[in-house]
Amino acid sequence: MLMAAVLLASPMAMSGCGANSSGNLLADMFSGLMPPSPQEAALDLFDIYDADKRRRAVALIAASPFGHEEPYVRTYRMMLGRGSQGQALPVDGDATVRATCAKALGMHGTVDDADLIAPLLKDKVSYVRWQAAQALQRIHNPIAVEPLLDSLRDDDDSDVRQASAYALGQYPEPLVFDTLVGALADTNYGVVQASHQSLRTLTGQTFSSKGAEWMAWGEKNRSTLFVDMQTYRFLPYQKPASLMDKMTFWRDRDEVKPREPIGKTIEEEQGTGSDEAEKQADASN
Repeated sequence: MLMAAVLLASPMAMSGCGANSSGNLLADMFSGLMPPSPQEAALDLFDIYDADKRRRAVALIAASPFGHEEPYVRTYRMMLGRGSQGQALPVDGDATVRATCAKALGMHGTVDDADLIAPLLKDKVSYVRWQAAQALQRIHNPIAVEPLLDSLRDDDDSDVRQASAYALGQYPEPLVFDTLVGALADTNYGVVQASHQSLRTLTGQTFSSKGAEWMAWGEKNRSTLFVDMQTYRFLPYQKPASLMDKMTFWRDRDEVKPREPIGKTIEEEQGTGSDEAEKQADASN
């Protein structure tokens, strides 16, 4: 009955359609439920009049099997201000597009893309800053250390501070250690836990989340802070179970596993702590 009423009412409703309507009531009702085709998504990437289309196109393409292909990765970069020849371009003016491009580069970018992502930690929109910090968990580039430290110390959004604390767990630097110890006094439990986890990863120590313990240990072991550093890995996003997943509950879902960031191999990581310790020991002699 409801569908019949909609169909009967559609000729009258068409006369009152808004500017964003297609003129087809049923098409407008269900357009949000039907994602665009790959060809439509590729065109939507360049729709300068509709930020929602651009955001959705980036999200769909980045999540697709071909989202890592170079033409698309160049497009994510272009939207964040870098042309194919490295020239500076205007950054997309929509916050959701910027955030989605940061996520896409975290998934498919290279070490050099930290240059594009790190400035987003100063974005005026907290969701963009959070997504940038999340993306920098996936990319290892020392250029991101200072911006991440600033975010952990100064950002007024606890989600951004928490994501920054996790990202810093891959950088064995004394200032990183000190800032993470300081963050153990944060008023937000999530920030404290993230900082604690990163300290354990960086040092291999298992102290509690009380800052005094870490400070005392750090003062005694300043030259060998990272000699027992553990392998840093981030946990990729786990897509929620779909309706079909729930209906076929007897099937095992593919669980995501922790991964190493781009630009950081296990061999490099295992050697970092000892190399850092040697440098610090040499400096103290």
